Amino acid sequence: MTRKKIPMIGKRFGLWDVIGVDLNDPLKYICQCDCGTVKSVFGTHLRGGKSKSCGGVKHMKNPITFNGKIMPLKSWADHTGIPYGTLYNRIKRGWSIDRALTKD
Repeated sequence: MTRKKIPMIGKRFGLWDVIGVDLNDPLKYICQCDCGTVKSVFGTHLRGGKSKSCGGVKHMKNPITFNGKIMPLKSWADHTGIPYGTLYNRIKRGWSIDRALTKD
């Protein structure tokens, strides 16, 4: 008996975004965590809530949430193109996250 894959690409489970199917394991999906980690995860673990993230997000030092994404400051620097030191100094000086990540 062959199991049918449940369509899950484009869905979100916890901090995982399902971005593809694992061609090496018919029971797994390729997922990207909000921190940027890409990993193969069992579909049953996603649907059952057993896997909600890669684990790195909860261990990030000072994670920053902006526009529904959670990433460390280094990842935000890479994502926005604003140098890490600039972002760090803006936040240290009391700038709001929104202003720090969007001001040129």
